[in-house]
Amino acid sequence: MQCLDKNFAATRCPTEFKKDVAVYYLEKEALGWWNSVDRQTNHTIIIWEAFQREFRRKYFPLEARDRMEQAFVTLTQGTKSVREYEAEFIRLQKYVNYGYGDDGVMVRNSYKDLHRRLAEDYKP
Repeated sequence: MQCLDKNFAATRCPTEFKKDVAVYYLEKEALGWWNSVDRQTNHTIIIWEAFQREFRRKYFPLEARDRMEQAFVTLTQGTKSVREYEAEFIRLQKYVNYGYGDDGVMVRNSYKDLHRRLAEDYKP
């Protein structure tokens, strides 16, 4: 989905074509899944956002998102280097439910372990 979104932005793809373009690139099991969903919904899923919602429901269920969000919330630097920690932070960040408030709150909460460890390492 992220790759499609990136391509849509780069090509300024009109919103009304996004779902059809995405369906064009589906193959094998994913195409079979979509054909089934399309029939079951009487071809009413015509906008990109609705397609994304159905796709995520199928291929990234709530339980998986919850696990990734929990991994993000409990992320600590531990023995990771700062770069390794940052890479893991960025990887998990996209799975977080942004209902926590603004991004600043999320970042401050997630970096607290890193700041604590840096403060310990640089005590005079």
